[in-house]
Order: sequence, then C-alpha cells, then structure tokens
Amino acid sequence: MLEIEEGLEIPEDLRTEAFRIAQEAMTNASKHARASTLRVVLRASAGELELIVEDDGKGFDAEQLRSAQ
Repeated sequence: MLEIEEGLEIPEDLRTEAFRIAQEAMTNASKHARASTLRVVLRASAGELELIVEDDGKGFDAEQLRSAQ
C-alpha cells in the first residue's frame, strides 16, 4: 500500500531520493524480514518530508544489538 498526501508537491531531486530510500527499505523488508505486507507513507509538513515504511516482517531485538556492541 502506498499513501501520498493529496496535493503534495516535492522537488524532483527529493522525489528521486525518497523513491530510492523507499525502494531499499522495501527490498530489505522483503529479503531480510521476510515481510509479506508493506505500507509506505509519504507526507510533508512544516518544510519536512517524512517517509514511513512499515511491514509485518520478523523484526529484531534492538536492545540485544546494543548490548552486543
């Protein structure tokens, strides 16, 4: 699922970068987390661009990674 705010205008260079980031995030979710469902949201507010990628993949324990370092 892809959600884009209605009337959202993004400069071409930022569109390309956002697309590449989303593409990599979706590839990683599919490949490493074995996600079967992905949700991508792109929105802008107060001069900021927000790209959210959510999935139903297996995830990881962030605390365990921190303690391993």
